[in-house]
Amino acid sequence: MRSLWRRSFPALFAFPFFLFAGCDSVVGSEDRVEVRVRNASTIDFASVVIGFPDQTEAYGAVAARTATDYRTVERAFRYAGVQVTLDGTSLALIPIDYVGEEELDGGSYTYELNVTDDLGSLTFRLVRD
Repeated sequence: MRSLWRRSFPALFAFPFFLFAGCDSVVGSEDRVEVRVRNASTIDFASVVIGFPDQTEAYGAVAARTATDYRTVERAFRYAGVQVTLDGTSLALIPIDYVGEEELDGGSYTYELNVTDDLGSLTFRLVRD
């Protein structure tokens, strides 16, 4: 009996490791940052490009009052570089840097974009979904 216990004892400690080894992917998914774009204006956007610190995402055309699908990004902040093309006009918001900003926590976010009716300015608002 003693030799059986001596051989089984290490396996008792290894079992919990193997039991929970597959849980990383579930826990890790909560750390993902997903961002979509919502066109809050009454004008269709021909294209929207968002510049994140480590990548650029081309969201494509976004109709008025609609939102895109979410995209997983490496890092994001409460604002980003944005270029919107509409009616032959290009509007942009270009951050100088992210000094003093904290990265967004894992979760889903919407970058809500709006333009004035005269196409004079572009506004940006972060919404946590």
